[in-house]
Amino acid sequence: MAVTRIARLKPIRIMPFLKRVLPLVTALLLPALSASAFEPLPRFEAEPGSAGPGGLVITHAGTARTVTLAEFETLPLFELTGRTSPDEEPTRFQGVLLRDALRLAGAESARQITLRASDGYAIEIPREDWETWPVLLATRAEGQPITVRQRGPARILYPQGLYPDLQKRVYTDRSIWLLTELDW
Repeated sequence: MAVTRIARLKPIRIMPFLKRVLPLVTALLLPALSASAFEPLPRFEAEPGSAGPGGLVITHAGTARTVTLAEFETLPLFELTGRTSPDEEPTRFQGVLLRDALRLAGAESARQITLRASDGYAIEIPREDWETWPVLLATRAEGQPITVRQRGPARILYPQGLYPDLQKRVYTDRSIWLLTELDW
């Protein structure tokens, strides 16, 4: 599967009747606007019945399950280059669009999600964000699984360098790392 670079797109303001066609539009439009495609990434290999290297715990209405990074990587992969904090060098991150990951997790109807990190940090992200922007659930940095030392196993990245509207503190705060849990 090819990895698509996230390019600057005009923010999408979703009208109610477009909500059903958004996944199709995303699948067709983003790869077409990509500056280039990359070689397919190697997939995570997890033991049967295990979370593998860095699964996310998905909780809804008191029921929890683990979605492995291998499961997330069955979705179309995208790439975003940037820094996630002032103390980091620009990095090429790869992963899946948050809206696709939420569909896989069964959270497509959520009005907002709560994300939790292994260090105790938690943040809420409203539906408008993943419907408007190509928010990335990054599972890799420079093509390799994100380690805990790199603030993994997963991270949320907003394409702040591509959209002036995203260059606000609220979006920086929503770019959570050490991501281990998703709740709605």
